[in-house]
Amino acid sequence: MACFLQLNSAANDESAGIGIAIGFVLIVLIFSLFRFLEPIYTYFFKKPFYVHFYPFPKQLTDAQLYILETQFSFYRRLPLRQKGYFEHRVSRFIAKYQYIGQQGQPITDEVKVLIAATSVMLTFGMRNYLFTVFNKIVVFPTKFFSVSGQAYHIGEFNPALKTIAFSWEDFVAGYRNEHDNRNLGLHEFTHALHFQSEKSEHVSAILFEKMFRKIMKELEDPVTSEKIRSSGYFREYAFENRYEFLAVLLEHFFETPEVFRSHFPLLYDHLKKMINFKQY
Repeated sequence: MACFLQLNSAANDESAGIGIAIGFVLIVLIFSLFRFLEPIYTYFFKKPFYVHFYPFPKQLTDAQLYILETQFSFYRRLPLRQKGYFEHRVSRFIAKYQYIGQQGQPITDEVKVLIAATSVMLTFGMRNYLFTVFNKIVVFPTKFFSVSGQAYHIGEFNPALKTIAFSWEDFVAGYRNEHDNRNLGLHEFTHALHFQSEKSEHVSAILFEKMFRKIMKELEDPVTSEKIRSSGYFREYAFENRYEFLAVLLEHFFETPEVFRSHFPLLYDHLKKMINFKQY
């Protein structure tokens, strides 16, 4: 009997080992198949195969959640399930980056939540929403002198220093009037997202760059370019260079979407696909 039990135990161990090996091979095959098929799916449907999947969702504190509910209208418009996704992403964003206050600027929950929420709003349609091109968020009370730019700035993305910086006064002003097409947070995070997408092979980054090329093609068309410039809808700063143009476009996209869509439907559609945006 003892011999039988020993043999039976060995057989079970061997079966378990084979099962684990088969499971591992299946996981590798599924992952490889997914990596092969998702670009095809994205080519036809212009979006990632999936965006949100959080087996262990993070939660905000009551104080942080109150800030979202009372000060961030994009969050308030979300359906209940999407609110949970948004909260998870805000929590992850806050935990990932170092917030640094300068010139006496305190780093409060309000500072952390509103900055994180702005980034999450921009990337809410993307699976990869955390940035690798910066690791520090520097917050000044008002405009600051940029050593790299040798001028006073209200916001700056500096990939060499892996830093994104804001004047808190101007950041908050971007939300006091949500329809003036000026939002410092969106503007600077767009620069960071653009820079990261140029260096990434992730499906969302590929889609971002593809739509950006289409937008640039629109701008290069003399008729369309003249219509864009003469409309007076976009402020003059948009035409400094292609990076500023995109940042200004996305400010308008979020702040006056109906006007944008009615005046420039093709540009609006390119942006919508670029960030896989859903209107809530």
